[in-house]
Parts: sequence; C-alpha cells; structure tokens
Amino acid sequence: MPTLFLIKHALPDIDPAVPAKEWTLGAEGQRQAQELAAVLWPRPDVVVSSTEAKAVETSQLIANRAGSTLFEPDSHLCEHERSRAGFLSKEAFDNAVARFFNTPQRLVFGSETADEVHARFECAVKHHCARHAGKNLAIVCHGTVLSLWVSRRLGCDPFALWKALGLPAWVSTQHPTFDAITVFPGLATAGDPQPWHPPA
Repeated sequence: MPTLFLIKHALPDIDPAVPAKEWTLGAEGQRQAQELAAVLWPRPDVVVSSTEAKAVETSQLIANRAGSTLFEPDSHLCEHERSRAGFLSKEAFDNAVARFFNTPQRLVFGSETADEVHARFECAVKHHCARHAGKNLAIVCHGTVLSLWVSRRLGCDPFALWKALGLPAWVSTQHPTFDAITVFPGLATAGDPQPWHPPA
C-alpha cells in the first residue's frame, strides 16, 4: 500500500503583531523543510497542504526537493481556528490547548471544538487519500490537527503528543487503511530521526 505522510510545517518567523495563519518561513524554516524532504522515504508523489502560509511554503519546498507534484492548498487541512484569541504567552497558550483537548465537545478555545476540528481534518485526509489512491502522499498541516488525528487512532494523550512535536514533525502510515502509524517528533541532529512513543 502507498505511504501517507502527515507533516507539521517547518519553523515560521513568529510575529505577535500578525495572525499565526499568516506567518511565513524564515531561513531556518526553509532549511528544515528541505532537510525533511531529503529524509522522507518513499518520496511522496504528491504534496498537499493547508492554506496557511507556513504550510504552503513547507509543501512547496518539499515538493521541489522531492520532485513531487504539488496540488492546490485545502482550507480543510488548516489549524484549529483560534485567530480571535490573539497572541498568548506560552503558559496561557499551553493551558488553553490543554482545555481544548480535555473537553473535546465544548467550545473552550477559538471558534471550533476539538471534535469539530477532528471531523473536518479526518474528512479532508480521507478525501485526498481517495483522490490520490495508489500514490505516496504528503499532507502538510499543523500541530493541533495532527495531534487530534493521531491520538484518536493510537489511543494516546493528545496534549502529550502535541507537546512532543517539534517543527517540523511528521507521521508515517499507509493509506487508505492507516496501519502502522509512526510518529517522528522532529529532525535528528545526528543520525536517523527517532520515533516517538506515548508515555507509559
């Protein structure tokens, strides 16, 4: 079966005065995206992304390096909608995300519940897998949607996974069955990237 990569975008330049969905990659993020493209195996035949700038740029760099076909960005792959919350301190942001994960049916942060985000993202992933059946596919997305999707399939704590994911990070599985999900929380500084395992 073909491989599906779900990829958390590379490092953006953070500007508190600009909405997060508009952040773009700096030089380090561009380098990371190209390095990630070099370690993805098998090479993706197709790369799809959310419409957010940092994801679009990451997908473009991966597609260019891997020689993949790049498809139109899809808004259904975007991050949990929380732009109205503004820029929060790290502690406040972590607490808000923890509440979001812990009360998935309630609207406690942003304008979508965790269940709503998961349903949107799950539908989009299945759509692109069907559209590109038989091809190795990479989907560039975001940490919260990725953590929701993976945690519900592995039965692990979404907040612990979210905290573990670096920039970039990725998940490897097969589609359309989504068997043997492996989480890679970031690029390795030396040697091969190591998988993440849920805390015991």
